This record gives sequence, C-alpha cells and structure tokens, in this order.
Amino acid sequence: MIGVHPLHPLFVGEVSGADLTRPQTPAEIAVIEAAIAQYAVLVFRDQRITDEQQLAFSECFGSLEHTGGTGISKPNEQRLHPAFADVSNLDVTGEVLARDNRRWLYSLGNMLWHSDSSFKPVPAKYSLLSGRVVTRLLGPPRAARCFKCPSHKGSFFVLQVSWRRTLNLLIEGAMQRSRVGRALPDKTW
Repeated sequence: MIGVHPLHPLFVGEVSGADLTRPQTPAEIAVIEAAIAQYAVLVFRDQRITDEQQLAFSECFGSLEHTGGTGISKPNEQRLHPAFADVSNLDVTGEVLARDNRRWLYSLGNMLWHSDSSFKPVPAKYSLLSGRVVTRLLGPPRAARCFKCPSHKGSFFVLQVSWRRTLNLLIEGAMQRSRVGRALPDKTW
C-alpha cells in the first residue's frame, strides 16, 4: 500500500510502498496524483528502474513530450529515448563530457534558472527526474547542492492575507490582459 509523509512543512512528500518496476494500478496512480497536488514534489527512494520502466510510469499521467534534444545536440548525439530530456553530463557513449563541450556549456544555463516545458503550447503536467548514479565524493551530491525547487503554493500561503489579496488582484489583471486571459471566458480565475 502506498503511503506519503511530508519531508517539509510546506511541500515535498516521500512516497513509500510504491514499486516503480511494475505497472501501477489506477488506485495507486490516484494516490500519487493526490500527493502531487498536496506536496508538489514527491521523492521515491531506492527505485532501481530502467528507462523503459520510467517511461511506463510516466505514461500513467498522460501523453509524453518527445524532445528533439537540447537545441544544441545533433540527432546522432541523442543518448536517450526522445521522451527523456537528457540533462546529464554524459556523451552518447556514456563518457563524461569535456568541460569545453558545447552541450555541457549550453546546459550550464539550467543551473541559473529554468522552468520545465512551461513555455510549450501544451505545458508539461509534471517533471519526473531520475538520479541513476549519484556520487558523494565531495559532500552532498551536486544535484542536492544545486537543485532548488520552489513551492509557489507554499510561498503564497505563508504571506499575510493582505499580500495574498493584492497578488490575486495583480494576477487576475495580468491574466485578463494576456493572450491567455483574452481567450478564456471572464471570471474563470
């Protein structure tokens, strides 16, 4: 049976009892989706899954986006299935990219800030990240030191009520003036 407990008071839950190496039942997917809605970020520890198993799990949440690469890599430089955005530091043969490799240099921008596919015509519903090899040679893994996952929902609810009201008015006004807001019926927000 799948369980979820909070790792932080505002967001991030740890999932227990899930085995991602096998197909999930609709009831299990419903529990996971409810946990995503509550915690925004979920951690599934010690899941030794293959690419195929991660794809099968991901497809439980809807159609997958197929990437054409990073925009800098050529088709013959694709290391993974097109449904994966390869954000690793490995080349097509599995070797670590050279520090002056154009793909590596291009990917350094993601360390500053990015938002996974939110800019696409159909934005991503979720991003499912899988760390296959995480080294601890120099303290915490680099991903743990660099990865920041803000919770907009959590940030919003710690604000004073007056600030929340002000933000709601600003957001409503911005949405009504945007192309998205003009395309939608009034008062959908």
